[in-house]
Amino acid sequence: MLLSGCTNTAASASQGQAQPIQEKTITQKVSQPLYQSEVNYEIPVSRVRVLVDRGGYLTQRDKKVLFLGEDLSEEFRIVEEKSKEVVYKGKITRATYDKEMGETVSRGDFSEFTQEGTYYIETDRIGRSYSFMIGNQVYDSMFQALMEQEQHFTYEESATGVRDLGFGMHAMLLALQCHGSVFEENKTLVPQLLASADWMLGRQDQNGSIYEDYEATAVFCGIMAMYHNVFGKYDEKAARAYLEASDKSWKWLEKQNTDSKTEKARFYAAVQRFRTEGDEKYQKVVLDYLEKHEADIMTDRFAFLGTIVYLSTERKTDRDVCAELMQKLVSETENICVKSKKDNFGVYTRDLADNLYKILLICFVDYITPSNEYATVMENTIHYIEGRNEEGCRYLGEDGVWTECDKTAARTPEWNGILLFGLSDLLDDTQD
Repeated sequence: MLLSGCTNTAASASQGQAQPIQEKTITQKVSQPLYQSEVNYEIPVSRVRVLVDRGGYLTQRDKKVLFLGEDLSEEFRIVEEKSKEVVYKGKITRATYDKEMGETVSRGDFSEFTQEGTYYIETDRIGRSYSFMIGNQVYDSMFQALMEQEQHFTYEESATGVRDLGFGMHAMLLALQCHGSVFEENKTLVPQLLASADWMLGRQDQNGSIYEDYEATAVFCGIMAMYHNVFGKYDEKAARAYLEASDKSWKWLEKQNTDSKTEKARFYAAVQRFRTEGDEKYQKVVLDYLEKHEADIMTDRFAFLGTIVYLSTERKTDRDVCAELMQKLVSETENICVKSKKDNFGVYTRDLADNLYKILLICFVDYITPSNEYATVMENTIHYIEGRNEEGCRYLGEDGVWTECDKTAARTPEWNGILLFGLSDLLDDTQD
């Protein structure tokens, strides 16, 4: 099991007629001295072959299960966990060979089954799935766990740590701005965001920089301006502190030479300053960058987040530029949806970092032009993270902590922010 990375201990076998979890067995050769001689033997590493979202499915949304392997029966059964009663039968369809994982993948659809409860799925030949829930509050626990984890976040004392934290704060602030009603009952996120801002203020040098690093200082400059916009109306003293810190960091940035690497960071800081103050000098920096590097908005974090800020600015923006940028974002979102439909797991890519960055785009576009198709892509990402993936692994635990494995090695605070944005979008729809 130690060799299996994210693999979790399989659920216990069901009683009566239900089959035990049938796991795919892979092997890894190990050399071990035994009585002064070397013996090569193989250790089996197990993987469940009936894949579900172990966190659960919303009652009225799509609900799918995936089956690995070629030796499959024609139907699957949904079993109520406590009574062991079969409550639904469905067909196993659409077997395709998945080149990425070297497996034949088939699926079952049980969207029409809407009875709330706790269940598992079983088949005659490859066993059963882990247990899962169906209900109207299945995302609430994940949302709450992520919020509570923010209270225990460890800040990284480095330029990279400040930059990554800043991007995470940006995503969380977007969630708060777009879906504030979902956060009203929970008093956790706002205090944590304010604590993060205080920590970042404590990192600013007297010369205005953050560790004299251009990118970290640009993120800080932009985030402090964003905090001024979001929280300034509630606390005049805090608003003044945020804006003064942003002013000071911008003056440091202006004194530095820029190149192709730092130009994008300067754009991010400038567009945040423009949204706050409306000064034409910031508008010039923004439009000059977009004229030369508009293609970067889909590949670079500074450029993408800066573009979202510009599109969210209510005054003095160039309407033609905004229309062109929005068209580009919508077009990219449509491409993500098309590619996701072709994947067995319904995700744009199985690289978690890249996929979550695409979800951030979808969250923003869905807020402006709501679409059931966009919501489906967001949900498929959650299903993938919560167990409907190649390993049957729950990459994000019930406690809101990311599992330590290769898939999650690149995680940053932004991952939490993006998931909070996506979940708040889905929860907002559920409330409606």
